[in-house]
Amino acid sequence: YRFTLLCGDFSMQPFPPQALVYAIAYVAYVLAPEFVHWKGSRLFFHLPDTTQGYKAMNIGNLEPYLSDMVNNPEKERVAEFKETFGLLVQQLFWYRYRETARRRAEVAACLLCDARAREGRRSAFVRASKAKTPTPQSSSPDHARGTNAEAVAVAFCGMSRRNAHKLRDVVRSTWGRAVAEASPSAVQRFFVGQGPEPIVDAELGDVVELPVPESYRTLNL
Repeated sequence: YRFTLLCGDFSMQPFPPQALVYAIAYVAYVLAPEFVHWKGSRLFFHLPDTTQGYKAMNIGNLEPYLSDMVNNPEKERVAEFKETFGLLVQQLFWYRYRETARRRAEVAACLLCDARAREGRRSAFVRASKAKTPTPQSSSPDHARGTNAEAVAVAFCGMSRRNAHKLRDVVRSTWGRAVAEASPSAVQRFFVGQGPEPIVDAELGDVVELPVPESYRTLNL
């Protein structure tokens, strides 16, 4: 395990501190002032799970504290838990916050340049799909709703368990239905890992099985 200790008053600096961004990007277990740890929860739901806040720090006790965390069988899973969530958020956090707010705004503005062209292509596909008669063999949600990969504008992706078909049904019957009816260019997908349990709702076509074992420790994969 690698560790990063953040020291100092970050209340007057742009948030999040670049030291925090880089530490998470390189999956270095972060010990941050309590203010940074608390405020970070507003940026990412799981950010507090990847870091540890502190009110005061005795540098002389830091090495024994970390050594006990890693080597003590009763505490080793604490660092493993932090690293798992660090791997889970590292790329998205790094992508979003490694640039300054001004630079991120500039990039977002540039993305609007081709928005009209993309929307035009999607609208053309929707018009063409409405003019066609659906074929009986097209049973997937995409074909049924008249969408294809090129026409998808927004994809709602959710992590799920193989045996959580009841929870997926709740999504399909509530906001998932609203998504499906609101726009043919929006799709939803549930991602599961490999395991012995059957995927009861596989025939609906919106459950994607990833080539990794279904485990809490493979969430980042």
